[in-house]
Amino acid sequence: MDFIKNDGLENLLFLNTKPWEQNPNKTTIMVDAYEFTSGNKKGYIAYIYNKNTNKWFIKSFHLSENMNDQMAQAIKKSELLKKVGLEE
Repeated sequence: MDFIKNDGLENLLFLNTKPWEQNPNKTTIMVDAYEFTSGNKKGYIAYIYNKNTNKWFIKSFHLSENMNDQMAQAIKKSELLKKVGLEE
């Protein structure tokens, strides 16, 4: 939350709003998804508003899967994913 609060999400780009596909309750909950950059990294964030609690929560927050191959290869080569614990 500190990362987001301190403007860590640069170049925020709205992707879509759609129903939460893996919602354990069968109620319709909408998810808003965005891509962003932070430095030279491209990320993905999705969040949900819970009407029952009147609170927002982050559903997903990770490196974007929508990177071009050149960027993905550079990240893999740098072993960045291992350093942040996202890959073994």
